[in-house]
Amino acid sequence: MSVYYRNYLRKYVTIVEKNQYGVMWIKLSKELFSFNEDVYVCNIYIPPLNSKVIPYDQFDFFEEQETGIEKYALLGKLFLTGALNSRCSDKNDLLSFDPYIDVDQLSDHVFVLPRASMDHVIDTHGNRLIELCLFTSHIIDNGRLHSDQGLGEYTFHSLNGSSVVDYLLLKPCNFKYINSFKILQPNEFSDHSGISFSITCKNNSSSSNNNNNNNNNNNNNNNATTTTTTTTNNNNNNNNTSNSDNNNNNNITYDNINIRWEPDKEDELNRMFASHIDHLSTLTEKINNDHDINEITESFISIMQNASSCMTKVNRTKVNSSYSNPNKKNLV
Repeated sequence: MSVYYRNYLRKYVTIVEKNQYGVMWIKLSKELFSFNEDVYVCNIYIPPLNSKVIPYDQFDFFEEQETGIEKYALLGKLFLTGALNSRCSDKNDLLSFDPYIDVDQLSDHVFVLPRASMDHVIDTHGNRLIELCLFTSHIIDNGRLHSDQGLGEYTFHSLNGSSVVDYLLLKPCNFKYINSFKILQPNEFSDHSGISFSITCKNNSSSSNNNNNNNNNNNNNNNATTTTTTTTNNNNNNNNTSNSDNNNNNNITYDNINIRWEPDKEDELNRMFASHIDHLSTLTEKINNDHDINEITESFISIMQNASSCMTKVNRTKVNSSYSNPNKKNLV
């Protein structure tokens, strides 16, 4: 698990907790934001069901997340994201609002759209994820906001099909701080599609100058953008989205991309990597010496693309799917 950020943001970003199982908590300083609270982003990787990578009798990811939420909720705003490998379809992830019990907190409640999902399967991890949401008052952002509203696009693709297993979780009261949310297109580096979202930031002139940002922003806001998983391809900005408030049923056409490794070319791949060993060593030195991370990343991607092009076979098929998004709002 890796975290990348621009040099000028270094003093605002702190890794506050991590473990060897795939959980990392990152603090983003409140100096970045218009609200007076630090932001804690939890990056999570939960192995798939039946995986032998981590014995579940030794480490329970969902209990670990519940403990982490209780701990960091006292310190700032929480955003949980990553590959949770949990399939929960569009199962309800929020508690019903009871005006007789919660009348004193009425001003803290917000309207939340029903959650859409292209994945109609619920597994054991999915049920536990829903329980985590209900226990901690967090809800799933997928299928509710911005480019993914009314869609709930697939985030995992394999020869056996596609599913939704990567998520962003947050409290409904923090929806207003999310400026964008989208599922990125799959690429050759991962069978997961990246999740990209941005958090509203206050305008910081020194940060903007360091970032060579010349945009005229009348609202004096910038965005802190976070992308989870290893996906870096974002060529298709015109996602097949629509305003579903006016349509209960819509057909979506998208590319289902299957990438197959060619095992008989393993020796060729090894030779390709060996030919780039000096270049890779140079990139490692640049990382240690704080060179521009964008330049390093582009060079590394180029090496990986050249090396993997001889090893992969890409099949693209057009798939038609439909979703239902009833025009109904829940009060929580």
